Amino acid sequence: TPAAVGTPVSTVPLPTPRGIAQALADEVRTVFQRAREAVVKIQATDKNGELCGTGFFIDPNGTILTSYSVGGDSRNIVVNHGDTRYRARRLIADLRSGIALLQLEEPVQGPTPFLPMGRSTELSVATPVILIAYPMDMPLAPSFGLVAGFDLKYLNRFFATTHIRANVAVQRGEGGAPLLNMRGEVVGVVTSGLDGGASCFALPIEAANK
Repeated sequence: TPAAVGTPVSTVPLPTPRGIAQALADEVRTVFQRAREAVVKIQATDKNGELCGTGFFIDPNGTILTSYSVGGDSRNIVVNHGDTRYRARRLIADLRSGIALLQLEEPVQGPTPFLPMGRSTELSVATPVILIAYPMDMPLAPSFGLVAGFDLKYLNRFFATTHIRANVAVQRGEGGAPLLNMRGEVVGVVTSGLDGGASCFALPIEAANK
């Protein structure tokens, strides 16, 4: 019987687990370093007390996109960009989609860094994503995970549009954070956590733009 033509799977060289982990860590670190200057910490107050969340610049004019829970029904809004604090005002707040737009009341010194927009339509289940946020009043940090699904509802709650469900843990302070692809482009805005913060929902960036 003629021998089968081809290469047995067992003989194909595969990267070592350590090599894969290091390459992934390098990619996440690169995206984090590139995007961090465009991500801000937001502090405000509402009828229940003090609020703290995350947002990010979307243009060079000081416009910030964040979640409704942070900027939608709050006052005394302060944006922390690096070591500088800026007063901000609300431009638009949409409870149905869960997002808000803020505007700095004074310009940032020098060019305002902002994040490029990607396409959530390019995502699929198991696509890697990165979240950059200010967790629990702590310094800015990245989190890594995978797209787990695309949902129009959760339990008895229906969304205005299909949301990205990502296996990225979220904590207090991370609402409004950008969800990035591995090119450092925004593909979604974190609007809520689920299962005790073990994962999150993000509004696709195309819906946020509308």
